[in-house]
Amino acid sequence: RGMAAFSLGDVAVPRGVPDEEGAAPAAAAAAGAPRLRWQVAHATDIGGARENQDECFVLEAPEHNALVIGVLDGHGRDVGRVAAAAARASLLAFFSENLEEVLREPYHGMCRAFCAAHTAVREAFRDQLTQAGWEVSVDAEGYLMRRKRKMQPWLCVHGGTSCSIIIAVGSELIVANVGDSSGVVCATGGGGARRAHE
Repeated sequence: RGMAAFSLGDVAVPRGVPDEEGAAPAAAAAAGAPRLRWQVAHATDIGGARENQDECFVLEAPEHNALVIGVLDGHGRDVGRVAAAAARASLLAFFSENLEEVLREPYHGMCRAFCAAHTAVREAFRDQLTQAGWEVSVDAEGYLMRRKRKMQPWLCVHGGTSCSIIIAVGSELIVANVGDSSGVVCATGGGGARRAHE
């Protein structure tokens, strides 16, 4: 169902090197390195669902010679669209404010990005359900629960979003995903041969 295709074009960008303080290679853009050139397009299909719950984003960061790409596929009949939209907004804000940290410590930075998105999705669910007249609570295991009336049983809120993120910096890729999403990286080798890796 959810799909986005992004092309980074034909680029010749030198590999980053650690600086004197041992910054990760991804964080060290070589001085005078050519800027990343890219083209972007996306397509999505609603599939058999009643609404399209897909989102994507592209964030340029020329000061870091980096490009951040995210693809999100919401799920859940009542809240999937809200989940993908809230996560997209949260991730865009996070990478806009914290990209330098993510490039310096990719694992911890991506963990923080996904935690922030998770919190944003939970709050968006809470807001939407409250506006629709539901009473909302979090149970002992951390699940978001809802009910219409005091005497009714609590019902678990089902929904969320998967997410794949790629950060292209110099000649390196930082990739992270959550949920059942996956990505395919395609490259054109010598002589125009194309290769793909999932």
